[in-house]
Amino acid sequence: MALPVRNAEGRIIGTIKVATRLTPAVVAELGKLVAGEAALFGTGQLVTSTVEGLKAKSLPEVILNAQRRDEAISGLQVTLPGKRAHVITLQPPRDLSGNAAGAMMIALPRAGFDAAMQKVFWLIGLAALAALALALRFH
Repeated sequence: MALPVRNAEGRIIGTIKVATRLTPAVVAELGKLVAGEAALFGTGQLVTSTVEGLKAKSLPEVILNAQRRDEAISGLQVTLPGKRAHVITLQPPRDLSGNAAGAMMIALPRAGFDAAMQKVFWLIGLAALAALALALRFH
């Protein structure tokens, strides 16, 4: 897609070509980048995924329906085939006209999220104990 570049008077002085191609290699890189899994949907079908053997029919219906309706999902917990629990985000990439162009699913392992939350709860507990100790000391 080429976009016009205009000067201050609005006259077209050139173009910028904008393009991207979501190939299986790009999806694999995204999966590595997020330390999780990635999948690409297009025209209502699962195009490619980093999860070996993943089929659209093995995904929860809510994911399939959302990608068909060009809707986003965030924070849904799923168990992917051959994997443990993951938290997924599904986002329809949009072209420059605002039209959805398929859907990209990112799945992060739930174990990492749970470990982070456990640390948060420990810190909250320690802070509460410290506040209680200070309150009792100055009471």
